[in-house]
Amino acid sequence: MRANPGAMIRMRRGEKRIPRIVRQSNITPATVKAMFPEHVRAAGADIVLGKFLACTVFLAALLAPTLAYPLLVGALGDLDIGPVIGGYLGALLLGAAFAAVGLFASALTRSQIVAFLTGCAICFALCLVDQMAFFLPEAAARPLAHLAADLHFENIARGLVDTRDVLYFASLGFVALSATALVLHEKHA
Repeated sequence: MRANPGAMIRMRRGEKRIPRIVRQSNITPATVKAMFPEHVRAAGADIVLGKFLACTVFLAALLAPTLAYPLLVGALGDLDIGPVIGGYLGALLLGAAFAAVGLFASALTRSQIVAFLTGCAICFALCLVDQMAFFLPEAAARPLAHLAADLHFENIARGLVDTRDVLYFASLGFVALSATALVLHEKHA
């Protein structure tokens, strides 16, 4: 089967069939779908934080083998290191925030399947909120568009590390982890 040259040109210009952020919105909840088995339902904040850090380290380990690509490109030619570092930083921040959301979804239910689907739905909604904002009036669409993970991820992935984007991912993770600890505390009480 021959490759479609038009598709290759479109992909070089930046058009993507499945955006990276949408793929990650499905991968991350899959890694955390069963983080709270029945015997750990009485978890405190230290258990929640430990599981979050374990998920984040696991996601970093998934990214580690891909470091060979920029190293190889850098050895063979000129490489703009800013977008590379920004892309990895953005992927880690996005993965950490989505891991926290996945932990929250896992704490809500006993079923692994329901936890996975809930985590995917929340992460997917965070990816698409700016795409659906144009259906709303302008006064509601502008603030709602700032909740989109895609907007903040793309800024960092271009190499533009802004504190607003880092704060977005940190606050999303903090809110999701706090909600996880609250849900587990309420289930235990």
